[in-house]
Amino acid sequence: MDNVINITEDVKLTASLAINESVTLHGNGHTLDRGLTSESADKGSVIQVGGNINLNNITVNIDGLTITGGNGGSMNATGGGMCVQGATVNVTNCTFTGNKASGGSAISVVQGGSANVINCTFTGNTSTAEPLGGAILVDTATANVINCTFVNNEANQGTEVLATGNCTFTAVNSIFWNSSSPSAIAVNNSGMKLYNGAYRS
Repeated sequence: MDNVINITEDVKLTASLAINESVTLHGNGHTLDRGLTSESADKGSVIQVGGNINLNNITVNIDGLTITGGNGGSMNATGGGMCVQGATVNVTNCTFTGNKASGGSAISVVQGGSANVINCTFTGNTSTAEPLGGAILVDTATANVINCTFVNNEANQGTEVLATGNCTFTAVNSIFWNSSSPSAIAVNNSGMKLYNGAYRS
């Protein structure tokens, strides 16, 4: 059986929360705050899942958290709120706000990773040095977004979502609102399916 962790208070992190085994994390409405800005000398995601080929078979379930203050840094440092590499993540009833990264400032799903994101809100996340995917970056990976709301996230390409590198992105019953670029979603060499969404730049 997977490990189960219950968060009982708001947590100010001094380093990324690195997850390298299957676990269920119940946020119970609390906040994980990495406390970083684009000017911070320190860099890092709030949550780092996987990152090693030996961890590709792990599954992580996260619910009921506010995830903020991540700074993936510049260049290839993506996923200010959460970086998923190879592993599978199910994220439910979470809020991603105030995160920064070069791409996928809230969540990046890369290197064969998979993310199912359900009933989540993304607001005020910003891509910085390589502004791609103000909320979510999917690169050679898979992401499914269901009943989510994306508002006021910033990037130069794919303000809310950038799907690239032979990946698959699906959005169902989700709202993409008040984007700062001509398109809420940008797709490069990838498959995309959209169902019953609302889109407004």
